[in-house]
Amino acid sequence: MNPLPRIVTAVHKRPGKGEYAIYVDGEHAADLDEEAYLRLPLREGDLFDEEQVARVRAHVALSRAKARALRMLAARARTEAQVKERLLQLGFDPEIAGAAVAWLRSLGYLDDEAFARQWVRSRVEHRPMGARRLALELRRQGVPPAIADEAAGGVTEAQETEWAFALAKERLARLGHLPREKAMRRIYGLLERRGFAPRVISRVMGRLFP
Repeated sequence: MNPLPRIVTAVHKRPGKGEYAIYVDGEHAADLDEEAYLRLPLREGDLFDEEQVARVRAHVALSRAKARALRMLAARARTEAQVKERLLQLGFDPEIAGAAVAWLRSLGYLDDEAFARQWVRSRVEHRPMGARRLALELRRQGVPPAIADEAAGGVTEAQETEWAFALAKERLARLGHLPREKAMRRIYGLLERRGFAPRVISRVMGRLFP
């Protein structure tokens, strides 16, 4: 037996909120924002189709999620994980956030591999660090481990040594007032925190403190 059709008995626009309260068979059935309401639109006497309302709500939510994500990416590059996390923080449903991310990926606006390569280039130019630290920082931003390791793996040991030596030499110039042993500990700790490989650190320390 088919269920009896449900009829819209009243539609009230909430003052100052841009929302519409929909009443079906005399009872409150749903609240729709203005965009969703105008896409239907429902009038007194219309049949109330809950599935149609749900589809419209999802469509509107996805459109808004896409727009918010595009604004995020216009401000700066982000990973897929960062965009999804931010959309969730803004109150979007996980399914809607995931769909928005998939749409951005399909258009090439989100590309974790390209993000990782560009981030590594920028970081080694402005704040040199070892491959291990580079990979760790990428993972912290939501880059998948395999992609993070591949991007950081493009750094050679010779490059690490060059960066580490330049960093250590610059820092040593500011530590000239310290006793040798204390300066050595400071330099070693700095290089270790920056994620340089032990062999690289040993080589640099040998050059700076023969």
